[in-house]
Amino acid sequence: MINRGRFQAFAQSGATYSAHAIDLVEGSLVIDMLSALGGERWEKMWSNASAIGESDFQWLKSSGISVFHLAGTTSGSRAREYAFKEFARLNSLILYKSAHVMRIDDAGDFERVKREGKVGFLLGAQNSVHFDKVDDVDTFWLLGQRVSQLTHNERDRIGSGGMAWFDGGLTEFGAAVVERMNKVGMTVDVAHCADRTTLEAIEASSKPVAISHANCRALNPGYPRCKTDEALRKMAAKGGVMGLTVLRAFVRGEEPTTIEHWLDHVDHIAKLVGVEHAGIGSDAGLATSSSPKEEMEWYERLPSDVKRFYRFRTRIGIDGLDHPKRVYDIAEGLIRRGYGDADIRGVLGLNFKRMLEETWSRKKA
Repeated sequence: MINRGRFQAFAQSGATYSAHAIDLVEGSLVIDMLSALGGERWEKMWSNASAIGESDFQWLKSSGISVFHLAGTTSGSRAREYAFKEFARLNSLILYKSAHVMRIDDAGDFERVKREGKVGFLLGAQNSVHFDKVDDVDTFWLLGQRVSQLTHNERDRIGSGGMAWFDGGLTEFGAAVVERMNKVGMTVDVAHCADRTTLEAIEASSKPVAISHANCRALNPGYPRCKTDEALRKMAAKGGVMGLTVLRAFVRGEEPTTIEHWLDHVDHIAKLVGVEHAGIGSDAGLATSSSPKEEMEWYERLPSDVKRFYRFRTRIGIDGLDHPKRVYDIAEGLIRRGYGDADIRGVLGLNFKRMLEETWSRKKA
């Protein structure tokens, strides 16, 4: 029986959702492949694990997200030291609060996190400069790191990020890192890589490559953090998945920018390479949306080169997706666009689950 009614699913929000959308989210494994949790509540949790209560984890679960990919950014000569501290801190939090949260280490953990009703944390990094040598891939894998972006915004000894003045492609050391990541079962992520580095990394990898958080350049021409159709085709040919961000400037270069324009990116991937290669990589937190004034004050504090690169406008988030329950709106939007339940479950998380399980396999690549 189809229930066509709409329900106010959350007491603190006036939004209503169809029973169909609610059932899809709550019955699915939902993965956010780049969750910038942030916000005052998360910062408090992060700074004092002993003060975290069950209500804090219920707050995370109420978003509808089952697994949060947490990825910090390392840089400079002490990147390796910083990465050790960050992974130690996350592992301590997970161990201390194991009744409510679990680390996602292997394929079986995706089933466990839903079955046990816990919050899943997938550990990653937003560049790979903490790999001083190739053997460090093994070291950080043992610390729980399962995903690593090859570069952040700038050029480094692995490759070039999108902000680099020159895209020199994947370096010899970068190729060796990719090979080792394939061997140990760590997912290669090219979300921030510049165009040539993206293509060469996909080519170098013997396993699927993730684009954890980006959007389609065909719908936002000239925006460097969006990926070309060529990159999407090569990614899909290897079995990869791209998570779509909910950042306004990434989605569209002009106003208005709404959930409908975000859904256009799903449609573009579906038509170009198949909806099985689309997912969610919000690059956003769960804090209640800030005012335009607060967002612009934050933006003005950014370095001038970052502002020129990211081109944020009047708002950081997208109308209709700038709140903690955004995955319910995504499910509702995909229903509205005519996607079937299996495809919607794929976008919500099963596409990334499939890809991650394949990249984590230690079978000979």
